[in-house]
Amino acid sequence: MQTLIPAALASKAGRQLGDIAVLYRNRNVGDVAAIQAVTAGYPFVRIDNAAPYRKVPLTSWVEDCAIWCAGGWKISGPPLRDLQGRWRSFHGGLADRAARDAAARLTGFLWSHRGNGPALGFVEALKDELLGTLIDARGELADQAAHVNNMHKALQPEGVLAGTTKAQLGRRDGAPKQLNLLTLHSAKGTEYDVVIILGLDQGDFPSPNWFDNTLEKMEEARRLFYVGVTRARDEAHLMYSGFRKNQYGKIYRDGPSEFLNGLLP
Repeated sequence: MQTLIPAALASKAGRQLGDIAVLYRNRNVGDVAAIQAVTAGYPFVRIDNAAPYRKVPLTSWVEDCAIWCAGGWKISGPPLRDLQGRWRSFHGGLADRAARDAAARLTGFLWSHRGNGPALGFVEALKDELLGTLIDARGELADQAAHVNNMHKALQPEGVLAGTTKAQLGRRDGAPKQLNLLTLHSAKGTEYDVVIILGLDQGDFPSPNWFDNTLEKMEEARRLFYVGVTRARDEAHLMYSGFRKNQYGKIYRDGPSEFLNGLLP
């Protein structure tokens, strides 16, 4: 990371840390990446179990509303009908008239907040104008609302997502001046100029556990690998250490992941 990232930043004019993602399979590898980022002095945001807020239906809906307002409305991505349907579902069973009114309120809000402005103001307005009433009426959503509050906190000037735009929140990226650290699962639906995938050692990815090496699970792991590779717009760097240790400290030198073979000509 201490050589790849400076080189990636220098290779394209205007490129920022937010254009680079470090991907990994699990939080343990993420911890190593975070330590390296701290050592190198790079600010970063993590999208895994150590993320600033958890992905739950309500936070994912807020992200999708943000991307719709940031320009998704032009291409119906995501479709407004989908956002409306999910909004109605948060209310529980609604009569036809109430369901139409709820959809209309949401549509009016989204239409008036089009443009790729700061995500902080957008989330604040969404909480004040729509979510506050919903949470008051639907106490069972309190846990999910807490994660929206964590999102709001992270977007504050002193938060880890300070400076994030609606488009970046919708893509589930970090802020422009922060390196993105995220799991391969969390990377689905995102794109970055440069992607660095860590931990591609045979026995770590795919897993050394025999019960994880069924045909179905191997294919799932292979798909996850290709998800990571295809997140890169310009460059993908695939990293392995050349050895791995088991829980007892025994060292194995099995080389790079077998998934890398599929990329060779």
